[in-house]
Amino acid sequence: ATEKLAAICGAKYGEIQEIINLGVAGILEDSPQFNLGEVKEIRTAYLSLGHKMEFKSFSTSSSSSPLSPFHVCDIVTSSKRALKATDCEALLPFAPLVDRETWAVGSVANRFQVPFRSLKVLSDKVYEAGQEDSLEVCRLVKDQAPLWSQQLLAAFYKIVPLESDTKSS
Repeated sequence: ATEKLAAICGAKYGEIQEIINLGVAGILEDSPQFNLGEVKEIRTAYLSLGHKMEFKSFSTSSSSSPLSPFHVCDIVTSSKRALKATDCEALLPFAPLVDRETWAVGSVANRFQVPFRSLKVLSDKVYEAGQEDSLEVCRLVKDQAPLWSQQLLAAFYKIVPLESDTKSS
């Protein structure tokens, strides 16, 4: 995510007004606020490198807007897959969700001084015991990808209306 996004931002420097990251996230917290298939907007991204936290975080442009149509929460980007209860114990004190790229997107956005937002569909429950087979978890996420892609597209249109919608208003 870092290399490709940085290359695009460098090539289009000054032209990009906002970066919007769409993707999946695992749920670290057993809470009724977090259900599979829901879309959440990210407020702040933290980084875990092998479960050693880096103390540099990146906040999205949604963190300053109470008008988000989504529940806004924090996320930990982890350099290793979070698949076990011990992963939850290490990451949950920082955020209720985990992914692999939001922090990197925030880092590039910060470097190029471009605001960014992130929408995540909740793909798996890391806190459930027994999710130790990463291939199985990846397969389950991949099987749901068409549905979640549609959900993310619908969520995207809630924050970035179609051009024809903005002309008619």
